[in-house]
Amino acid sequence: MGPRRHLLVQYFHLPAVDGYGVALLSRRIAEVYTALVHGRPPGPTPFAHVSVLADADRAYTGSAAQAADRRYWAGRYADRPAPVSPAGRVAPAQDTARRHTVHLGAPDSAAVRAAARSARVTWAEVVLATTAVRVTARVGAREAVLAVYAAARIAPGTLRVPATAVNLLPVRLPVRGADSFRSLLRAAAGELTLLRRHQRLRGEELARELWPEYGGGRVPGPLVNLRPFETELDFGGIRGRVVSLASGPVDDLSVSAAAGPDGRLRLDFDANPALYEDAEPARFAHLFTEDLAALCRAPDVPIASLRASPVPH
Repeated sequence: MGPRRHLLVQYFHLPAVDGYGVALLSRRIAEVYTALVHGRPPGPTPFAHVSVLADADRAYTGSAAQAADRRYWAGRYADRPAPVSPAGRVAPAQDTARRHTVHLGAPDSAAVRAAARSARVTWAEVVLATTAVRVTARVGAREAVLAVYAAARIAPGTLRVPATAVNLLPVRLPVRGADSFRSLLRAAAGELTLLRRHQRLRGEELARELWPEYGGGRVPGPLVNLRPFETELDFGGIRGRVVSLASGPVDDLSVSAAAGPDGRLRLDFDANPALYEDAEPARFAHLFTEDLAALCRAPDVPIASLRASPVPH
């Protein structure tokens, strides 16, 4: 791109490598590059063989742990709640997605961190709860069912395998206008804790069992992609900024979030072009960031008085 600017572009098929695996590979590329720049051989590979993942999957299949996870999900979603989508309809994912990106400024990012600390949660719960607020406000619903990625890497050694294990599972969050944002943050933390505890049961199986009318391919509805990976890498003393160009097909609407080294959030809003017009990601992003700023600056005020658009109590 010029004498002082370079691009390293990586393209992977999701069945081969998931987002966590890409982060492992990117870190290793930077380590090897740095070693060669300084004239020393790269250290031994930190990776474990893909068979570690395969063996863990075989051990889980048919186990008591899988049966316990299935009982949890069947009970949590026994009423088969209908996913709430701003589009109001469904359509297959397309080859491309409409994207709008927001880089939160320092004041808003500081407000996010302060709200998270006050509720003893992280920025991930703040993004998840704000998505629930915005989606329910858009359609006038009192509960959001969102799809959330889980690493699904619990067995020993699986965190060292650059392959695909990622799982997509549902999170349900009631959003009542009289509640405070702080209480919603704590509810989001509880839901994410339960999800992580039962994250190995495949979301595809749940989708076929709970929502067969949506095609059975994946948990339907808006998706939240919380990316706790490095956003900067060291290439021999040169800072490399990591930017996710795409996270795979978008069935509905997707909110992806990552925090930089300075704590500022990058938010990517992707939309299925078969469901949303060109301007929709930017409009949703504008309302989302308005909600985010208002909720984080007044976490103890009733949510209904802070939303960018009103919904019924």
